[in-house]
Amino acid sequence: MNGRTRAPMCERPTRGVFVAVLTVALFVSACSDATPHHDAGITVDTYCDAFSGALREGYEACCDYPADALDEYIEFVRQDCENGEISSVRAGNSVLDSEVAEACIEAYRRDFEDCIHDVPLGAECRYRWYGFAGEGESCRDVWYCERGLGCVGTPPDGVCTVLPVDGESCGETAECAPGGIYCSFEDWTCHQDPNIGEPCEREGICTAGECIDGTCQAYSFCR
Repeated sequence: MNGRTRAPMCERPTRGVFVAVLTVALFVSACSDATPHHDAGITVDTYCDAFSGALREGYEACCDYPADALDEYIEFVRQDCENGEISSVRAGNSVLDSEVAEACIEAYRRDFEDCIHDVPLGAECRYRWYGFAGEGESCRDVWYCERGLGCVGTPPDGVCTVLPVDGESCGETAECAPGGIYCSFEDWTCHQDPNIGEPCEREGICTAGECIDGTCQAYSFCR
């Protein structure tokens, strides 16, 4: 979006704001012109701290949130990280790709430079983790499967599956292959994720921002 202005200091946070940010897993940066922070050597032991630490940096720089509320949320995010994908890595079911993880964190920091969510993140963050299960093998979630496969079915009884790509029907899977495409619930066909300013049919499919009144729109992280 052209002609952007810095978002003003923000009102007190609501749980809805925090949940929305967690949904898109925001690794954030300080809203300044400072030199980008580089996370050298991200590992399974440091990933969640880097995740939550970057998130704290962005909120503290962009938003005037009460310290106790922010502390509580950051700890929630850290624990959610430890109990989710990272637990699968520790159990030997998945792999954390350190280089992709570092690139993803930097992408989220860039997204927060103006305190507005308007940067596409999928390409940078895809395949931060992936698993060993091949096509037809069981999975509890997508990160149990090899790169490019989806976990179709109800966890924990999913099956690693080759998903349809752009232009193909997704009526049987209700999902599309990873990589910036989504399954339309209107025509049950895979389409490219819409960009800022383009039409959208529901939340969670825009490359950046969110679907507001049928259009992908950027928004301030400090709503």
